[in-house]
Amino acid sequence: MPTFLELTQKTREACSVAGDGPSTVTGQVREYARLIEFVQIAHEEIQAKWFDWRFLWKEGSFSTIASQDAYDLTDSSSMGGSGNVIDDFSKMAKYDPASGRTGEKLWINGSTQLDYIPWGSYDLSAYTSEGKPSSFTIKPNGDFLMLPTPDSAYPITFEYYKKPVVLAADSDMSPIPERFHRAIVGRAMVLYANYENAQEVRADGLERYGEAMDQLEADQLPSSSEYRYSTNNDFQVVVQ
Repeated sequence: MPTFLELTQKTREACSVAGDGPSTVTGQVREYARLIEFVQIAHEEIQAKWFDWRFLWKEGSFSTIASQDAYDLTDSSSMGGSGNVIDDFSKMAKYDPASGRTGEKLWINGSTQLDYIPWGSYDLSAYTSEGKPSSFTIKPNGDFLMLPTPDSAYPITFEYYKKPVVLAADSDMSPIPERFHRAIVGRAMVLYANYENAQEVRADGLERYGEAMDQLEADQLPSSSEYRYSTNNDFQVVVQ
């Protein structure tokens, strides 16, 4: 699996930038510094195109706290300590409507699905006592509200999509499958070409990016009968 440093070197070569570096992604200036930044931006843009990439899917767990109803999964003070924190949490995974099941994939005691109640339908007066949670809702600020308020510690397991991974160190690796890394290089080439006004590099980058993104989306997005639309400043991608 190529590292962040190796992806940057591949981009330097694809852009026909002089030299054989960079030798590291830290402490660089001028052209190498821009290449490093463009790879970082390209990598984050691709991950941010869709929240439900398969490569961002993950399983998580935490324990409820007696007499506490609300939980911010990313805040240790809310979760009763760092051992409960889900630092990379972005969005909860949901059942495919075609499966006949609805709601977010969240279970108590490893087997019983908790019913999801949309915040707009949540009625505070219906949950005035403590007990074993049977449902949950999500507040507008993202906090999870267990219903009823837990009367004890209960194990909660769930499926979710994590935040985009940020490349920072030489050895950092992308969660994007290696066979689609052409998309990262291609998009970084476009960013570089826009800065340098290098039209041939831009055209090459657009072609690499477009082809690789088509393949990545076909491989890493959930099945859907609808069209998916995604745009950026350079072009539009439409995948069925």
